[in-house]
Amino acid sequence: METAAKKALLPVASASKPVPTPALLLAMLGVSTKVSDLILSPGSFPMVELSGKLTPVKISGMAPLTPEDTRRIAYELIEDNKQATDSLQNLGSCDISYRVPGRCRFRVNIFQQRGSHAIVMRVIPGHSHSCRTESAPATRRNRRPPERDRPGNRSNRIGEIFNLGCGSRSHQ
Repeated sequence: METAAKKALLPVASASKPVPTPALLLAMLGVSTKVSDLILSPGSFPMVELSGKLTPVKISGMAPLTPEDTRRIAYELIEDNKQATDSLQNLGSCDISYRVPGRCRFRVNIFQQRGSHAIVMRVIPGHSHSCRTESAPATRRNRRPPERDRPGNRSNRIGEIFNLGCGSRSHQ
């Protein structure tokens, strides 16, 4: 049985050099193949939803997230999406999509609570098995995605699912 008690394999973070967002997300996903959501909230360790229960992910050398950490992560996820930035600043929340190329995709809700940013990321199932585990055979990891998951396919656009502050970005 897999547990979040094991330490995620990630370089030690320091106050002057935060853990890169894609590395943090992949470390959180590395807890189990059954992770459905990633939760980033100030004052807590990063958390994953695992079989319906929230489980903290303690990364070696990383303290609980600060308001500055979640703000930085939020704006790294949004990057240059003006519509999402405006929605977050004016309405207090935004919905975007995020992808780690060749690895996985997420539906993301970023919102402000008690003056800080919090982030909930839903893993989009079926996009890439490598999103869940590194042990997938190369043929499975490298296969072409089904037609519905290819970029540019109208049925795949998150903006058509979410109508408030939507956008899409990927991290290179």
